[in-house]
Amino acid sequence: MAEHDDRINNEKSNEYRSKKKRNMILPLIVVYVIVIVMMAYTSRLMYRFSVSNSSAVIEDRLLNISSMIDNHLLTAENVLHVTADSVHHMLISGSTPARIHEFLVEETNNVSDQFDENYTGLYGYIMGRYIDGLNWEPPEGYDPRTRDWYEIAMQSDGEVSFVPPYIDAQTHNMIISVCRLLPDKQNVISLDVQLKGIQEMMKELTLNGKGYGFVVDETGLIIAHQNEDKVGTNINETGEGEKYLSSIKETGSGTLSYVLDGEKCTVYVNEIINKWYVVMVVTNAELFDEVRNQLFLNFVICALILVVITVFYNFSYKNEQKYTKRMEEQDVILDQAYSYTPAMNALQAMAKGLVCVGGGEPENYDILGENDLRPIINVQPDRDNVFRHLEELLLHPEQLPLL
Repeated sequence: MAEHDDRINNEKSNEYRSKKKRNMILPLIVVYVIVIVMMAYTSRLMYRFSVSNSSAVIEDRLLNISSMIDNHLLTAENVLHVTADSVHHMLISGSTPARIHEFLVEETNNVSDQFDENYTGLYGYIMGRYIDGLNWEPPEGYDPRTRDWYEIAMQSDGEVSFVPPYIDAQTHNMIISVCRLLPDKQNVISLDVQLKGIQEMMKELTLNGKGYGFVVDETGLIIAHQNEDKVGTNINETGEGEKYLSSIKETGSGTLSYVLDGEKCTVYVNEIINKWYVVMVVTNAELFDEVRNQLFLNFVICALILVVITVFYNFSYKNEQKYTKRMEEQDVILDQAYSYTPAMNALQAMAKGLVCVGGGEPENYDILGENDLRPIINVQPDRDNVFRHLEELLLHPEQLPLL
């Protein structure tokens, strides 16, 4: 009979442990789910913010460089307007070609000093002859009327025009010419602007050293590029260059996704004066590199948090199991003599069949509405009182089953 009771008690004890283990694992799973959901949510937010921030930085830099190039070209346009108007008035007032030549030399020096050395010289076809502010002597047979700057100025009928970039005969550098036909419909003034200044700007068109920038015109001619070897080449001459240029022109000002040399890239475009396009290209691998690193760090931190929670939870569970096992091996538990009511420890012990010695004042039973049963051996927070009750249990162990 006793063995039968022990077996039943062991089964109940094992069932209790199993149930308690499940009850402890469930909150741990809930914590895992909450942490993982939080990590996924924060990672998504961080990803969106990082990508948006990188794009904002690139777009701001692109607009800044575009503004500088616009100002560079508008300065040349304004200089040409002032010079052309001055030469026109000099012609009306009867100035000689020699005097106009002196004026162009003076203005060339003034422009170079006042602005920068990229504005290389004023010149023109005036009174049937070529006059140069840099005192450049053209070679024999040089006819200014066959040059692009003259022909485009004649076609533009008094409007300021930009000649497509070309290699200058004097400096052998790539330049653009800004030209204008005077109101007399015969004389033309032009100003050369070197592209070295714009080329220098391309060094700044990166995202923390990632990506590259270039300036291209509507024909595909690369005016400036981070890689100087590509300056003067044409996009159309590369593989799928026409499609690439078409995509840039269609975008105008904005972003587009494009595959270059087998890599997915994000291309930022801004259209500026004279139908030029300032472009910055960043591979997606470079653009999202910092984001991925941050996400990986976020994952590592989350994993460490989960490991800490698991270790702490497991340690607590083992300690609780060890305490529970020790409790099950006892017959009596002394708990909270100062209390009017039993605590969880006492309730757990009584659920396992232990006799509880502790706080069990009449007020406790009044709250519960219990008038008959008194399962707790009520003691006072006094050493002699506690000793006396424990002694009674030790001297009369046969009472334990009755309690």
